[in-house]
Amino acid sequence: MKVIGRRPLGEVCTVVSGGTPKRSVRDYWEGGDIPWVKISDLGQGELYRTEESITRKGLENSAAKLLLPGTVLVSIFATIGATSVIAVPACTNQAIAGVTPKASSKLTSRYIYYWLQSQRQFMEGVARGVAQNNINLSVLRAMEIPLYSRQEQGLIVDVLTGVDTLLSGCRKISKELDKLVKSRFIEMFGDYNLAPQKGEWTSISSVGIVVGGATPKTKVDAYWGGNAVWITPAELKDGNVYVDDSARKLTPEGIKSASLTLMPRNTVILSSRAPIGKVAIANCELYCNQGFKNIICGDALVPRYLYELLRFNSDFLNSLGKGATFKEISKKTVEEIRIPIPSISRQREFESFISQVDKLRFDVQQQIEKLEILKKSLMQEYFG
Repeated sequence: MKVIGRRPLGEVCTVVSGGTPKRSVRDYWEGGDIPWVKISDLGQGELYRTEESITRKGLENSAAKLLLPGTVLVSIFATIGATSVIAVPACTNQAIAGVTPKASSKLTSRYIYYWLQSQRQFMEGVARGVAQNNINLSVLRAMEIPLYSRQEQGLIVDVLTGVDTLLSGCRKISKELDKLVKSRFIEMFGDYNLAPQKGEWTSISSVGIVVGGATPKTKVDAYWGGNAVWITPAELKDGNVYVDDSARKLTPEGIKSASLTLMPRNTVILSSRAPIGKVAIANCELYCNQGFKNIICGDALVPRYLYELLRFNSDFLNSLGKGATFKEISKKTVEEIRIPIPSISRQREFESFISQVDKLRFDVQQQIEKLEILKKSLMQEYFG
């Protein structure tokens, strides 16, 4: 495939942002039939429906613009670089840009969609230099898009769509396995919802020890580059139950400087801020930063049972967060969470079942990771 040239996006496409009708004016929202796209609606290839809609009055009395099917949407505020192609006429809020190829460019919407995906890391890098984590339309318009013939655009889109189809299938299997785990949990233990906080349940502090962490001074070289695993919430990946490594490691001096507590293998890892509710299980001895309230299980708790219970309750855990600048759950809050404690034999039976599901999940996750690497490699080849 041969690149014909490169042109600024603003020369070959119309690039506009959206707007939000006043929430206080009911006539702008109630009974509306014009899809109004927010960032949370993005991420799927073709977008047919949205969570909210606006009325014709809302459109006419705001900065919102009616975009035609085939317009490529990309988020430019907060969550940068999420993309979709609208399949129906729609409007967006101001955090999303609409990109429409000009007829003279001979560019296709799906080609632009995949090119924008390939630029997400670049856009995120630009946004990090701005106080509010956003990119403006002038930056987007100045980004240079490689030009291919219509035929080669079609070939590129076909290949990347094929990879996306395989990824979608794998992710669907992963979700079905999650449903299977939830179904088995309910079958064995009843409802997993912790929100009722029933009096007959047991506080976490009664069956485990809650331990937090800290960050040694990052500018002191003697504290870093050792062998001790030290994790941050960003290192907990969706789909990975166990954690046994970290990007940065501590020296004995670093551990001592922050008075860190060593967490044994099988500690249940729980992120307590940025974000709240990510869970994992320690597969080795480790330390962590201040973004965790981890649980060292006592004899009455099987770590995998607690892991699944907490994983199913991310909404409840988030509801416990407090703080003006950012939400966080405290050590005391985690200690006071009440949980049902089935017999240890039932917990072990559940753990045995989960181990079989894990084998399938691992295979699926491996396939997802391989496909994601393949997609990145292909986009690098096509888009540079």
